[in-house]
Amino acid sequence: MVSVEDDAGWYEAVLASLPTGLGNQVELSLFNNEQDYLSGLDAFAASRPDLILIDGSWRVACLEASLSSLRAGSFVVIHDSNHPEIMRALGRLGEEFFRQDRFGPCFGVKNFRAWTLLRRRQSA
Repeated sequence: MVSVEDDAGWYEAVLASLPTGLGNQVELSLFNNEQDYLSGLDAFAASRPDLILIDGSWRVACLEASLSSLRAGSFVVIHDSNHPEIMRALGRLGEEFFRQDRFGPCFGVKNFRAWTLLRRRQSA
């Protein structure tokens, strides 16, 4: 698992919650600016992950940077995808991706939040 974070408090909480012995299975990075954060995504690009979860700063840039490393049949989940900027980015995706939008309650938030599941379609 590769996790790229921009919130120091969250980074520390995740680090503290990792069970002993997972150190060689988890790569956790902290970056405080967009350029470094996005360059941190390169850590997983070569491995072509099965699942990418986008939930943090610079979501649109992360989505755009992540799609090139996604294999056919692999997934991207975007949290808070009902933000107008994210909706516009999702609208620019072609038929190459299956898209499913879902809405529901979120702990500590009065309004519903959205999340979107993308799956790269199998080649014809």
